[in-house]
Parts: sequence; C-alpha cells; structure tokens
Amino acid sequence: MDTPGPGLAAGFGKIRVLLVEDEAVDATLAEANLRRSALDVELRCVGSEDELRRGIREFDPHLVVSDFTLRGFDGYAALAVTREMAPALPFIFLSDNARVEGSLGQGATDFVRKTDLSRLVPTIERALREKAVIDAKHLMESELGESRRRLSDILDATREWIWEIDSAGHFTFSNRFAQDSLGYSPEEILGRDHLELVHPDDRGAVAQRWAGIAAGYAPDSGLVARWLGRDGGIRWLDCRAVTVRDAGCAIRGFRGAARDVTLGQQHEEKIARLTRVNELLSRFNTAIGRIDNGPSLLRESCRLAVEYGGYQFAVVFMIVPGTSSVSASAWWGIDDVSVRARQYQFGGDPPPAGSVLIAQAMQSGSAVASTEGEAAFHPAILPQESAARGIRSVAALPLSVDGTSVGLLTLHAREANAFDAEVLVSLQKIAAEMSFALQYLRHEDMLQRMSYFDALTGLANRALWCERLARRIQSAESTNSQIALVAFDLDGLSVINDGCGRDVGDRLLQRVAENLRGAAGSSERIAYLGSGVFSAFFEGTAQLADLTETCRTRVESLLEEPLVVEGREVRVSARIGAARYPDDGRDPQTLLQNAEIALRRAKYGGDRFVRYSPRLSTDAAARLALEAQLRQSVKEESFELHYQPIVDAATGRITAVESLLRWRHPAEGLVSAGQIIPILESLGLIEQVGAWVLRRAATDRRAWLERGLPAMRVAVNVSAAQLRRADFVETVLGALDGTRPAQVWLDLEVTESMLMHDIDASMHKLGQLRSHGVRIAIDDFGTGYSSLNRLARLPITTLKIDRSFVHGVEVDRRSVAIVQTILSLSRSLGLRTIAEGIETDRQRALLASMGCDELQGYLFSQPLPAAECADLVLKCSRPNRRASAGRPKVPACKAGGRRKSRSPSLSP
Repeated sequence: MDTPGPGLAAGFGKIRVLLVEDEAVDATLAEANLRRSALDVELRCVGSEDELRRGIREFDPHLVVSDFTLRGFDGYAALAVTREMAPALPFIFLSDNARVEGSLGQGATDFVRKTDLSRLVPTIERALREKAVIDAKHLMESELGESRRRLSDILDATREWIWEIDSAGHFTFSNRFAQDSLGYSPEEILGRDHLELVHPDDRGAVAQRWAGIAAGYAPDSGLVARWLGRDGGIRWLDCRAVTVRDAGCAIRGFRGAARDVTLGQQHEEKIARLTRVNELLSRFNTAIGRIDNGPSLLRESCRLAVEYGGYQFAVVFMIVPGTSSVSASAWWGIDDVSVRARQYQFGGDPPPAGSVLIAQAMQSGSAVASTEGEAAFHPAILPQESAARGIRSVAALPLSVDGTSVGLLTLHAREANAFDAEVLVSLQKIAAEMSFALQYLRHEDMLQRMSYFDALTGLANRALWCERLARRIQSAESTNSQIALVAFDLDGLSVINDGCGRDVGDRLLQRVAENLRGAAGSSERIAYLGSGVFSAFFEGTAQLADLTETCRTRVESLLEEPLVVEGREVRVSARIGAARYPDDGRDPQTLLQNAEIALRRAKYGGDRFVRYSPRLSTDAAARLALEAQLRQSVKEESFELHYQPIVDAATGRITAVESLLRWRHPAEGLVSAGQIIPILESLGLIEQVGAWVLRRAATDRRAWLERGLPAMRVAVNVSAAQLRRADFVETVLGALDGTRPAQVWLDLEVTESMLMHDIDASMHKLGQLRSHGVRIAIDDFGTGYSSLNRLARLPITTLKIDRSFVHGVEVDRRSVAIVQTILSLSRSLGLRTIAEGIETDRQRALLASMGCDELQGYLFSQPLPAAECADLVLKCSRPNRRASAGRPKVPACKAGGRRKSRSPSLSP
C-alpha cells in the first residue's frame, strides 16, 4: 500500500476535499481514512447536484471525491458538473460500481473502490502531484507568453520598423510599425520579397547595401531609400541591418530596423524646390529685360523652367482666337513633333477628357496642380509624352492680359506632389511677371489688331475685309477671274440673346466663326461685320451664277446641323445677300455694300437668298427714307387707331371692338399695320408702339364713356416682343389705371406661335393679367400649333377662328368640319368664340347656326376711326331700333374699302 511521507504530505498544506456521498456510513469511513493519514485535510460532504455546485463555488476544493451511485443523480452527472465549473480540478471516483472502471475515459482523474480504502490517500496525493506539475507548466507557459507579448508590445510600440528577411530576401518577421508607415500588416508582409516594396529606382542601392553588409565592408550609416506604400504613395525609410548567421556562420538572412524619415525628406525636397523656383524667378526677371517680342519670351520661359526649375518639360498654350481652345505656342524639353499644333478645348461642362486641368486653370484664373492618381491628371496633358518621361505631377499657370485669360504655362515634373501650395504661390509670381511682360510687349500689336480684327470672333473686320477684297479684285483683274461675295445674317440671334443671354449669343457667333474658318481652310476668305453679319467670298473662272450658287450652298450647308452652345442645342439659319464682281461693283466698298443691300432685302422680304440687282439700291433708298419717317412718327406718337366692331351672333348687338394700328404716310396716305410692323420690328420700335396702342385704346374708351356709349370691351393685339418683356404685366396694368377687376374692359389678343416660344413664362404673365380681369384671346386659331394639353393649361377666355376657315365654310366641307371642331373644343373648355372675316350673309348665318358666340368682319363694318366707331355704336344702341328677323343690328358697310390683313404680331 502506498503511504505518504511526512515531507510530501506537509508540502500540500491544508487540502480541501469535497466529498460527494449521500450515504452517511460511507462518508464517515472515507473521512476516517483521510484523518488517519498524514495529510492535513479539510473535508466537506455534499449529497446532491445543487450542493455540489455550491460546494465548488464556495468551498473552492483542491479535488473532488465522489460516489458513483447517488440519489437523484449519478457519478457521471457529478463529473459533468465538476468539469463544467472547474475543468482542471482532479476528480476521483470512490465506488464499488463496476462502471467506474470506464470513468477514466469520461474525464475522471482516477478511481478507488470502497472495499480498498487504503488506496484513497495515495491516489489523492498522486492526483495532487500531477496537478501541481500541470499548474507549474501552465505557469511557465503563461510567463513565457507574457514575455513574448511584452517583447511584441515593445517592438510594436517602438517608432521603428523591426524586420527580418531570409537569405532569399523574403520577410520572416515584421512588427506592427509597417502598417503605420507602409500600410501593410505583418501578416501581409510575411513571405513577400522585400524588394517588391522598394521603389524601382532604389532597388539596386538596397541590394548593394545588403551585399556590403554580408561582406563586412558596408558603412555604419543607414541607407535612406524610397519604399512603396499600400496606397501607392512613397515613404522614405532610413534602414540599418545586420546579418543573421547559423551555427556554421553561414548567412541565413538579415535583421534590421528602419526609421520613417519621410517628413524630413519631404521638407528637404520642398526647400530644394523653393530654391529652384526662386532661382527660376530671378532668371526670368533678367530675361524680361532683354527680350523684345512675345514668342521669344514664351520660349525662353519654357527653357528656364526646364534648365533651372528642374522640370522635365514645359509648354505654353495660348487661346485660339474666337474659340474655347488652346494650342501649343512654345515649349522646351519635348520634341517639336510631339507638341506642335496640339490643341485642348477647355469649354463645356464637364470639359473634355484630358482637358480637366486646363479647364480648371482657365475658368478659375488661378494656378492649378494635379498629381498622379487624381481625376485631373488622367489622362494628363500630352499623355503619351508624360508617360514616356514618368511625369507624376503637372501644374497649369494661367496667363492674362488686361485681366483676360490668354493662355497658360504648364510645367511637368517626375516627382509626386511637386507643386504644393508654397511652390504654387512662387510659380504664380512667375506667371504674373509673364503676363505683365506679354501685356507690355503686345500693347502695340493689340492696338493694331483691334483696328483690323473683330475681338469676339477673331475674324477680319470691315476695314481689313475691304483691304483683302481690294487685293483679290486686283488679282481677279489680272487673271480675268470672277468673285462671288455673300453677306449673311443669323436668323433669331436677337431672340437667343433675349431668351438665353448675351453670353450664349456671343458663343453662338464664335461657333459659327469656327465652322466658317474650318470650311474655308483659313480665315482669309471670311469676315465678321458686326451685328450678327458675316461675309465670305469665292473666286474662280466659272459662270457668275454658278459661282454665286456655290457660295450660297456652302453657307447653308454649314448651318444644317444644330450647334451645341453652353450645353444647349441651337438651330440657326441664315438670310443671304450676294453680289458679284465685276457686274455688281469693281471696288471692295461697292461690292460689299451691294451684298448688304441684297441681305437687307432678304430679311425684310422674308426670302432666304437674294442676288443684288440695281433695283435693290432704289428700294433700299426708299426703305431708308421710310425707316426715318417711322422713327419720327414713333418719336411724335403720330399713329392712329381704328376700331372694328365685334357683334353678338344671336342678337346682332355690338359687344366689343378690336383696335387696329394705322399710319398716315405723307404721300401715300393711310397705311395698314401689315406694311409697317415688320419694319418697326426690325428697328426695335415695336415695343414702344405696342405700349402706345394700349394707352391710346384706354384714352379712346374713356372718351366714349363720356359721350354716353355703353361700356364695351376693347381688344388689343400684342406683339411677341411685348410679351417677352419683363415689365409686360406692369405696362398693361398701367393702361388700366387701377380699374377694378370686375370692370376691366381689356381683351388681349395673342397668336399660338407667340405662346409656344416660351409657354411657361407666357402662362405666368397672362395668368397674372387674367387674375386682374383681363380676358385673353388666341388670334388666328387653327393656323398655328397648339397641343390640347397646352391649350387646356393656358389662361385664355376666347378663341378667334381664322378668316381662312370662315371664307371656306360656304364651299368647302373641310372648312366646315374644322370650324365645327373648333367650336366643339371651345365649348368643352368653356371658351367663347369669335369668327373673323365675315363678309356675306351666308357666312354669318352658318357661323351663327353652328353656335359661334361673336362675329367680326366687313359685313358689319370696316375698321373706323375712333369718332366714327363711336357714332356707329350709338346708332346701333338706340332703343327704338329693331333688327329685321335674324339680321344683326349693325348695318353692313358699303362695298369697297381696304380689307383686313394679318401680320405676325399686331393686327392691321
């Protein structure tokens, strides 16, 4: 039997034994056996699972001795509870149950039979010794792990990168500092070739340093080299290393440390860059004093930037006149073939790929820099040349003259982030000096150019154009060739200027100039004469008619496709006037003047193309005289308003009158609006005349009321130019002079085409007037284009059926169908209808039977002066006057008189 020695027993101290036993006799025997031993035992006995759990938790035993057969739960359950609460606690079964022999495989430490209690104490001692050995081992492992963790924490806490590589150059160890410096975790670095993380330009130096260390002759100082970070950036590391050798002194690799010196290195580089820039500024100031022309100054600036600024190459781009593009004008450090005639467009939103940096600089007027990886850098300016030279940073420095950008200096560097804020400030000083020098050197040239070229389009102006024509005419005389000259004007330019802004109109002119220049092959054959008028000529030996037609066709073909201006698609057409040498003039002034006379005839006559003839000069003189007379009439407000009655279709009573503009010509007498309104529009006077019409209509109506006439509504036609004005609503309300909405007498007549131009703005203005009681009528309805959706949205009250449909109702079924459709549509929308141009009783009867509300035409009265119209209204409104059955109360006018015609804006 094993018996414990005194020393062994004493070494355990007081041993706490938790006895799991529900039989009192067995518990007493076990306790007696333990008391007889040399062990100092403190015993606690439990008999259930709850007591076992409480005993482990509160008694904190050194081991558990358990019976196998228990009431309520068995020994395996007791073993499971013990392993759950104290996995390392020794567990000994004390039982005669045959199943205890298999308990060792279930996690029990040992077992003792109750019939052999003498083995209990030795078994306990052995279990405690094994537990002590295990605890000691765990303690050593814990202390070793703590030491390793402490060392790892120290290595990770140090501000250096601790690393180790094997003989093949692959990482075998790295501390956490690599993640702070390079962005790689130790796990990502292990196993990688260390040279993969070294900048390609420094790999040779690093490999050479390791070879020197291995041979024993490397210098003691560290090696500062560039390493590649995970984000593609560069970090400067100062590395020191020692060899790692095996027992046989063979080199197993290298172990070392590296300090991140990026900030210091960057600081040194910044100082070096600023020093170079200051040197460049000094050299440039010297160059300004000795260079007397712009091209030489630009080229010398590029040379100094490369040779003293340290940049790989430099290019100056200057604006191509009349465009939103720049082209290379001077360069250094790059082949002429690579950069000559290279252009970049900086307009548009967003700007074209490859022009982002240029666009930013030109649009902001400030220096802009970009480095590799940024959106503005890829694709870089001159991408192929930049890639070949390893360019990683680009700066664009705008050049300006008189506050206007004229170009930019671009600098290209191999260093990443070569243009920080401080460097850009210094470089901007150079750009400012260049701009000042250019402004000084180009002052005389610019004055000369301004006298010969149009500033907006860059094309020849009238003076230079005549000089060029003179040379061409001289050449044509000697070669017996002919010249076709055209002057053409862009339709709707004033509408674009008013609706989209003057800037858009200017850009449109520039785009047209670009297209003309491209089609002509040079700017020698084209000119811009101002006010939207261009000129071009063609020469040859063909028949003049053929040559002129060729000239016309080329101009029209240039305008077939829409132009994209400021992101908007704009369609334009042209009115063209042509003159021919020698038939229409033998000197440039006469030839150009006659082409412009033909152009004016095209504009006023509504033609697209007009060839000059001597008769046009006579017409032009008459036209000038007429324009002068109209200007004077507008100034003196010497126009007249005539009024045509509008009658109720059912009762024949006069319900309203329409005001119609007239002008009394000094020689020809009364002239209708159809003849003068196009001229007023071309002179920009239609808005003044329209405002006068409103005021005069209000004055005439007040006079009628004073004479005792019944209150009638007065219709006034509105021009497109009036409706576009911002103060249109205020002008109309001013004519009403505070009249309450319920008493407002004014009807405004507008055409469908006017509303469709800018429907939202028109709706807003007309809606405001409608809220003040003004009624809105669509004149000439059915001749324009109105979608039902738009028509339903318009704040209108009346549709006026055009006279062309009224005249056809007597003989044309289609006209009848159209009129019936308009009347049905009006009723559906709750609108009143007026039929214009009623001239026969049958027309009156048909329109009345169809349900038309009101009628107007020569059947009832021609337009009359205000006083005569008042007499007619008084005559028709007398109580004792009765209409014959079905006939209107207004007497039909006598045959003859001027019939009513229609203009696009004001009705005649």
